[in-house]
Amino acid sequence: MENEQETLSYEQAYNELRQIIDRLENSDVNIDVLTKEIERAESLLDFCNKRLSQVEVDVQKLTKRLEDFDEQNADLAE
Repeated sequence: MENEQETLSYEQAYNELRQIIDRLENSDVNIDVLTKEIERAESLLDFCNKRLSQVEVDVQKLTKRLEDFDEQNADLAE
């Protein structure tokens, strides 16, 4: 999934993960297929968690920059 991560969006990964979960919950799955589905689901879950973590870091950085900007403008206004 390493190369795929470059082109896979969070939404695509999440949707595929939901589809796998639905299949696992709603049907009898052959053990070989089950193993592959679980491995794929774990990979997708890892990808989604990493993307969410990165977005959280990015939002924190942006928030800090905006706070710093507001402080600088407040100092100039005085």
